[in-house]
Parts: sequence; C-alpha cells; structure tokens
Amino acid sequence: MELILLLAFGYGIYSMFSSGADQSSLPRSARDQEAHVEKIPIEEAKKGDLVFFSHRKNIIAHVGIVVSDPGEDLTMIHASSSRGIMISNIIQSTYWKPRLRSVGRILPESSKNAEE
Repeated sequence: MELILLLAFGYGIYSMFSSGADQSSLPRSARDQEAHVEKIPIEEAKKGDLVFFSHRKNIIAHVGIVVSDPGEDLTMIHASSSRGIMISNIIQSTYWKPRLRSVGRILPESSKNAEE
C-alpha cells in the first residue's frame, strides 16, 4: 500500500500516509509540512522523521523520509522527478547535503493538543 501511494502521488502524500498522520493533521506540500513538524537537530534524526530541502530562494520544495538510525549517515527515501523512488545518503551527496534545510518530527495529535 505505501509503495503504491508513493508511486501514485509522490513524496508529499507518501510522507503524510506513511507517518501515520491523517489528512487533516499533515499538509500535502513539502513547504506546509515543514511548517507543521517539530524541528529537531540533524543528529537526532531517526527512521520516520522528515527531511526538508530547498532548491531556489530557500523555499522548501522537497521532502524525504529518514530511513537511517541516529549515529548513521543521514539517509532518506524519496521520490526524484528524474530517477523515481530512491534512497539517498544525504551526508555523502553533493546535491542534497547543501540543500538540506531542516529535520522534523511529526508529533502525535495528543502531544500537539497538550502543548496548546
């Protein structure tokens, strides 16, 4: 099911569903998703966290899902417009590393409500 979502709808929808979030709790676009998550230090990124990238003018335009554990090179699964679904090592990538803008964790709805 998750692979079908990624193939059919791209990384925005895939991250929304694979995170366990429902449609009302996580926006569809990468830019809106980045504004909706709790920012965390890169070193604390773990499987399931989201990584956000900008391409031009610091506008968030791409999101990936972390597939590495803390202490490992930061690695993501994402949908590339030119290469399809792929796993990329962000730390070793001359393309992705300079474009990395933030790492975020999706909080369960109960945690969000408790903070408000």
